[in-house]
Amino acid sequence: MPNTIFDLLKKGAILESGRLKRASKLSLSAPTAKTRGKKTFWTGAYKTYNLEMILHHDKSEVEIACSCPDWFAAGGAQESEGSLNTRPCKHLLAFADKCVIPPRFNVDFLAPVDIRPLTKGKKSTGAKKNTTSAALRFGEQVSDEIGVAITNLSFDIEEILLDGQVPLVIGPTGCGKTSAHRMIALRNKQSLVESAGAASYSDADMVGIVHVNGDPFPGPLADAFSAAREMDEEVLLFLDEFTRFNARAQEALMRPLLPIAADAAQAMGIDTDVPVRITSAPFWGTEWGPADKIQMSLACNPWGTSIDPALIRRTTPVFAGFPDDLAELFSDKVGQAIKASWSAVEDGRWPLPIEYQALAKAKSPDDATIFRAYSHRLRAIDPAAADGFSATLQSLGF
Repeated sequence: MPNTIFDLLKKGAILESGRLKRASKLSLSAPTAKTRGKKTFWTGAYKTYNLEMILHHDKSEVEIACSCPDWFAAGGAQESEGSLNTRPCKHLLAFADKCVIPPRFNVDFLAPVDIRPLTKGKKSTGAKKNTTSAALRFGEQVSDEIGVAITNLSFDIEEILLDGQVPLVIGPTGCGKTSAHRMIALRNKQSLVESAGAASYSDADMVGIVHVNGDPFPGPLADAFSAAREMDEEVLLFLDEFTRFNARAQEALMRPLLPIAADAAQAMGIDTDVPVRITSAPFWGTEWGPADKIQMSLACNPWGTSIDPALIRRTTPVFAGFPDDLAELFSDKVGQAIKASWSAVEDGRWPLPIEYQALAKAKSPDDATIFRAYSHRLRAIDPAAADGFSATLQSLGF
């Protein structure tokens, strides 16, 4: 087998297991390669992302670059980490395996290799920033940064899913939880089954019922499980606002979080030779699906609602907080007011923050009109919280 840049990355980069798993699923075309003097250059692409690698044959150094937000968010191009702590994204890992090193060069594959982010001589500003955003209208810049934040959240969630765990995404309404899960399903070509919690839903609503005439009416769990079991589909089952489900519905939903071994499932009368996820409802009966085909992810806005410790034991929490890079697009006063609304929600003092959708409507960095509709919504839900926000604005000089 010919040696590739991936063989060198193993000597000098931080290779995260989740990204290695994702990289193995990617299909990339062969890169364009050119050798000039003591350097070999590779360029390629994956969908809309540009990929570049440079091998310095005379000094055991590799420069890497990907335009995806995952690489930037992981520290690959940030000056604070730079060459000492480069973490290749899944695109770079898959790309590196395609970059075949010309055999005429004598590369020492046993010696440590310096892996550096390729910045093309430009000062890095923290790669979450979109380099084209300066030419956009302010609202588009905000939308751009929101997109990066949601993409980063999706990678955090996906990391846990690939490790075989169930994420519990904790964040306020409007912070991109649903959009992040849709990104994951699209990236991995999964069928996405969504359901948002409501106190009125029973276990029958979530699993399904069989009418007295024999007609089945499957709920979201039966839809997801049967798609995996009968259609051999890869399924992502996303249950939002989980803490709003009543105790009976939560019990039916928590059962499948922990897969059951094949022999235990067989003892329950299930014909399977693989681990399964299983649940049941009185008017449906037992429902199950192969665990390796079904990923589950939960989300909630927990402030003001207690979380069952049994739920925490079965899941891995992911916190969807407010991204500092987004606040930095606004003037100091406006940014402080936005962050204050998010902090108050996290502290359990206010019921909702200034949502992404509202921020994207800002016309300029000092546009305080985005606070008007938020104040009205806050007052309709919690007058004391609205008074608190008014006091915050006054203290900031609005």
